Amino acid sequence: TEAHVLQLSNGNYLLTYAHSLEAWYDFMGRIQSDHRTRELVIAELQKHTLETVWEKRVLQKGWLNTLVIKKLIRQNDSTFLVFGGRAGDLGNFNPHPSPGWIYAFDQNGDSIWYRELAHKQNHEEGHYVMGGSLTPDEGMLMGGYTQIDTTDASGLRTWLIKVDSIGNFILGLPYL
Repeated sequence: TEAHVLQLSNGNYLLTYAHSLEAWYDFMGRIQSDHRTRELVIAELQKHTLETVWEKRVLQKGWLNTLVIKKLIRQNDSTFLVFGGRAGDLGNFNPHPSPGWIYAFDQNGDSIWYRELAHKQNHEEGHYVMGGSLTPDEGMLMGGYTQIDTTDASGLRTWLIKVDSIGNFILGLPYL
């Protein structure tokens, strides 16, 4: 999957990407795997040689199907945020609903907090975080869409939310 890179204050690089065991690309360009498990890889690379200084692999409960990373940002001097979504295989939103997510970690790749963003309904949904920006109070303004598959109908609904500096929901327009 696509890698996301930031340069650290020491000049080294912070790298994040999703990793799959025994994976291949399907006809739509998505990574597939019989193991259906994706993990988030966070690593620091040395600025001159690109050798790995350290690497952490993060696997949250329920991270099945396609783990998609949309963005890596620096929240402050000691906290980084990576966010994205999980899409099911060819419309299979497993688990139901398939949430967007935010993962916060420190400069050593250690977990600080994790939040899922999901509008709970009684039908299959896929939630996709498409972008986000820091706000002056170190919270985030995030936007995306929800794909809903109801009886004989499907559709996309866009949303915009604000979360605080630790990922708690503050306000939003769940569906525009």
